[in-house]
Amino acid sequence: MVKQFRLIMCFIACLLAINISALELQTANDQFQLDFKGYGAFYCGQVVRGTGIQGGGPVEKIWTENAYGNLLVDVLYQEKLQIVLGIEAETKFSWPMEAQFSVTKTARPEVTLLESYGKYMLKGQANDLDITAGVFKYKYNQDVRNLGEFMFRSATYPAYVKTDFDEPRAKLLGLKLSHKIMDSFFTQDLLLTTETVFYPAMDWSLSYLFNFDVLNKGFVNFGAGISLAHLFSVYKDGNATTPKIIGEQGNQYITAAGDTAFFTFKGSKFMAKLAVDPLAFTREHLTYFGKEDLKLYGELLIVGLKSYPDTTVYGVKTPSYSDWKEKSIVTFGCNLPTFTILDVMSLELEYWGSEYYNDYREIYVVAGKPLAPGKNANVKESKWKWSLYMKKSFFNDHIALTTQLARDHMRLFSSYYDHANHREMLVEAGNWWWVSKISFNF
Repeated sequence: MVKQFRLIMCFIACLLAINISALELQTANDQFQLDFKGYGAFYCGQVVRGTGIQGGGPVEKIWTENAYGNLLVDVLYQEKLQIVLGIEAETKFSWPMEAQFSVTKTARPEVTLLESYGKYMLKGQANDLDITAGVFKYKYNQDVRNLGEFMFRSATYPAYVKTDFDEPRAKLLGLKLSHKIMDSFFTQDLLLTTETVFYPAMDWSLSYLFNFDVLNKGFVNFGAGISLAHLFSVYKDGNATTPKIIGEQGNQYITAAGDTAFFTFKGSKFMAKLAVDPLAFTREHLTYFGKEDLKLYGELLIVGLKSYPDTTVYGVKTPSYSDWKEKSIVTFGCNLPTFTILDVMSLELEYWGSEYYNDYREIYVVAGKPLAPGKNANVKESKWKWSLYMKKSFFNDHIALTTQLARDHMRLFSSYYDHANHREMLVEAGNWWWVSKISFNF
């Protein structure tokens, strides 16, 4: 018993020795710097009203919850080479829970890579260059809490987006070159990445983004970028990326010149963003305002620069990709003043004029063809989305409470993929959900 007590006290002493932000170790010759970082969270919420799954009617008061944790090791060698390795684990619950499918009846664990990359850093007096290779998280719009940051969270044809609560960023696999001038006065990124989320997997995309801090004070930030999605197909003759299927249920269309052409998963996405901080020059003197209060930001994403004619693959004329408003996602955000009560309270709005649902069932479950999903006459879709995000941190940001109310692009998880909610749940104007999370980190 005494021995066990000593072990416990030793363990507690080790925990108390942890640095306020991370566990940091250094070798005697200072060649290596080693950091351990950890994060854990639990959230629960409810879909107050939604549209259900394909073919189903409205749903109400659906409970959802999730537990999450990760551990990351960050090694820095000679201030030039950084090696990061992290794993993450989740406990998910299925909706719907189906009596005939046992996988939906209990919590499902998932363990995946959080990040795994190497970065080589070259620092000069006015210029910094970083070269990163591996699996890394990427966020280009730092202000977005929910709606926006869609450039790498969207597919081109058909246009659809995938999002996760409180994770408005992408996890990419590939190569990234980052260049900064004068401490982020101007930044630019060139990315060559292989597809891990959107079908067809393993195709390679090429992207370029830049950001310009006009006065280098955060007063006005402007950025833009372009992504050539699925530019290089890894499949024989590119048949997965551009299926050459002719027939009544084929993948063909007739051009204005009368030629036969094919819909494709390839596409070019263009993004532009703008952020304004009206308190940038006075914020440090206005102590009654929080660090994020009154910031304004917006983003435009054109999902596919090329226009396509409407398709009649379902026997009726189905809106496709022929109108700019169908391909443009416009988001706006404002951090409402909380006077230091909260870290941030962000109100975001989105308009997407697409005439078809944010739905990928046809691709992943049915045919694997880049065709717009069918319409449901019983659903009156709204083009507007909204999100109210609130966060409060405690103990030097080691504990946080987060709450979100939204009509966004959420989907509920299902262990039985064929019966999953491939269409987003909050389609009609009266649909919305709420979710709250408590998180811990060191």
